[in-house]
Order: sequence, then structure tokens, then C-alpha cells
Amino acid sequence: MDAVDRRLLDAVQSSVPLLPRPFAAVGEAVGLGEDEVLRRLANLREAGVLRQIGGIFDTRACGYRSALVTARVRPERLEGAAAAIGGHPGVTHCYERDHAWNLWFTLAVPPDSALGLEGTVDRLCAAAGVEAIRLLPALRVFKIGAKFEMDGGDGPIQTPAGVSGPRQICDPPGPPGPIFDGYPGARLGEDEIAAIRALQRPLPLVEEPFVSAAELAGMSQRELLRHAAALGSRGVMRRFAALLNHRRAGFGANVLGAWAIPSSRRAEAGERIAAFGAVTHCYERPTFPDWPYALLSMIHGRSREECLAVVDAIRCLIGPEAFAALWSAREFKKARLQLFTPDYSRWERSGAGRPVADPALA
Repeated sequence: MDAVDRRLLDAVQSSVPLLPRPFAAVGEAVGLGEDEVLRRLANLREAGVLRQIGGIFDTRACGYRSALVTARVRPERLEGAAAAIGGHPGVTHCYERDHAWNLWFTLAVPPDSALGLEGTVDRLCAAAGVEAIRLLPALRVFKIGAKFEMDGGDGPIQTPAGVSGPRQICDPPGPPGPIFDGYPGARLGEDEIAAIRALQRPLPLVEEPFVSAAELAGMSQRELLRHAAALGSRGVMRRFAALLNHRRAGFGANVLGAWAIPSSRRAEAGERIAAFGAVTHCYERPTFPDWPYALLSMIHGRSREECLAVVDAIRCLIGPEAFAALWSAREFKKARLQLFTPDYSRWERSGAGRPVADPALA
């Protein structure tokens, strides 16, 4: 990547305009012609740096239930367990982390799921042969969204604690969100759901990319863009933008920071953690006697040392009662969540995920 590529990636990570010719508008903003924008983005996609451009949706606003789940699995059973869990269409991330709770995955289920969130977790974990599980839905969101600053070069920036950390740009953290008290039902019309199905797919790198998306949704381009703007204004679509492969983009290290904080200090501590540029996600989640960490934060950096510097700075800043740093050891699955597809009901009807006599899991 050269400096122009980096500047372009910064622009499309922030947003891609909801216009008939979005890449012409992107080019105007960064000082490139439309053809050059398309050529560079195609090269970056081919190199694996650019994952896709598309809509990034709030699953809760779509009526989905979701959670982070952690499990204890015997090491010799880990790969088989990850394969069993990763077969569910709502599992988008599945990782091994270097901790006694060694298997971590995210799961989302649609509003009409027959099993529901808890039933799906039970079936997956029974099939995987895990020793124990902990369901960790978000209770409060302090920060969400990874946007990696590419145009800043390789030098450090200052974190709030005054130490060097990875260069990243993220939406400014606002006040702590409310404690969630249930999941809202989907209040989306058929046309809106059709628009979501089309907008979540990778945007073609052509001059008028929304034409094919509109055809997929069964509506005109003008109608699709109108729905997209409305979904954005309602918060159903958080943004329409590019997602990067952070490792290919140069951010090769990441760690899950887990912080045990008294309930009276969680809101303040969550805000402080979220203010770090290297922190891409920060949530309050449930605790258990064997898992006391209420605040979980994802930290990305170019190296393990960068991540450790941020962990140490956060620890000094918030003074946790206990903390743990869970490094990613293996990535078993990473995919975009696809909303409103038949894959979920098909998975449930097929009996997929039921326990089977698998020698690999014996």
C-alpha cells in the first residue's frame, strides 16, 4: 500500500456515500478520479486488505438476539468443538484464546428462532462436547466499531493515559449506553427487510453499484437508497462503509481485556476504556463466580507490545480488582453476519448441531 491507498482506506472506512455513483464522490473527497478509486479498491480487495463494502447493521434493532459465549473445552477436542459450533449461520466469530475459558464465539439468532438464543447455545455446546459454558450478552455498550487509521503512518499516537498505542480511528465514545432490559422486537417492513438483505452484501466495485443491489431487493435504485438513508437515520444501519482485514492491514495482534470492576464504577471505567483509540469494542457483560470480569474490551495493535502497553495503561487508569488478558491463539471462523436469510430456520429444521457419536469428540 502507498500513501494514496491508505488515505483512500481511511475515507471508505468512515463511510461510502449512499449515492448512485458513490465512488465518484469518494474520489472527489480524496483527490482521485472515479476510475482510480475503483482500480485501487479492486487491488486492495485482491490483496485481502479490503474485506468488503456494505451495510453494518445493529442486530438488536433488527430484532435479533445475540451474545458472546465462552466455553471450556479439553484441548484435544477443541478443533472438533469449533467445527460443530461454527456450522451455525449466526456464529460469526469463533476463536481459541489462551485461557482456561479457551473457546469464544459470537452468536445471533433471528426473531422467529424456534430454539431462541439459550436453546441454540445449549444445542451447540452439547454437540461440541464442552465442559462448561458462560453466556455473556451485552448489558451495556460503551463502544463498538473498528476503523483502523491507515494514513497516519507507522508511528504511535498518544492514548488517554499518555502512552504509545496503535493508530486507530473509532467513533468518539458517547455517554455510556443504557442497561439493556430485553430485546426489542423487529419493527421492519417487508421492503426494509429486502433492502437490508441487499445492502449487507458486498457492494460491487463498479461505477453504479447500487443498480444490482436494487435489482436483488426488487426495487428501483432510488427506492433502495431511500430505504438505506432511512435505516441509517433510525440507527438500524450503523453505517455503510468498508471493513478491513485488520491483519492484512498491519494490525496483527489483538487481545481481549477483561476487567473486574465494582458495579458503582463500571460506567466511569467503561467510558475511560472506550476513550482509547486501540479499543474497538467495549461492553459490560454478566459476571459469574468463576468469571468476575464485568467489562470486556477488544484491543488491536501492530504488535503484542503495543497491545500490552494499552492493557497496562488501562489497568493503571481504572484500577480493576482483577484483570485478565486473553490473547487470540487461533481463528476458527470469522464472517459477516447475514440477516434475514433462510439459513437459520434451515439449520434448526435439519437438526444440525445435535449431539452425535463422533470419535473425534470422544
